[in-house]
Amino acid sequence: MLRRFLFVGLGGSGGKTLRYLRRDLLAWLHSVGWEGDDLPVGWQMLHIDSPTQQDGQEIRDVEMLPARS
Repeated sequence: MLRRFLFVGLGGSGGKTLRYLRRDLLAWLHSVGWEGDDLPVGWQMLHIDSPTQQDGQEIRDVEMLPARS
């Protein structure tokens, strides 16, 4: 059974960290047989920053965080 988690990223670096964490968690879940397309509903990510648009679009190897989940 999976536990609920809230991952919080503060500022631009925190958002980029959440992107890498999300990518790695999805890869791990798929390697252990997870059949969903996204993270479990109980795993939420919150990025807090002052800009209205996510920065870091120059990082092409990790997709942007979804606007809502």
